[in-house]
Amino acid sequence: VVTLPYQPGEELRGRVSLVYPALNPETRTGMVRIEVPNRTGAGGPVLKPDMYADVVLQAADREILAVPASAVLYTGPRRLVFLDLGEGRFRQKEVRLGSKVGDAFEVLAGLEEGDRVVTSGNFLIDAESRLRSGGRASDEQHVH
Repeated sequence: VVTLPYQPGEELRGRVSLVYPALNPETRTGMVRIEVPNRTGAGGPVLKPDMYADVVLQAADREILAVPASAVLYTGPRRLVFLDLGEGRFRQKEVRLGSKVGDAFEVLAGLEEGDRVVTSGNFLIDAESRLRSGGRASDEQHVH
């Protein structure tokens, strides 16, 4: 739904045809091309080049696999979570994250539905595993 500040109460409906891949780092905004019918008003076309508009995007609901943001450990370019294997054992797992949804991240790869992830204390588990492995990150199981 597209609304124009100078046309209060009027809504234009369109379809997203392109999401530009880059954001403006200064304004943290991005550009989206939305195709809408441009009706002609008394002063000519309602929409003109380089105009700004307010847009509300509606996306289809879909099922996603997500983890709480507190479960994710950032180690340079890697994103890790710890799986709870039970009986005090854990295994680190690299994940590829998607969008942030509230206080959670969509998981694109690295986990499966039903995996139990540690949501607090993961930094301590990582530190202890590094101590046990002589300073290297390890994918081995750890007992705590």
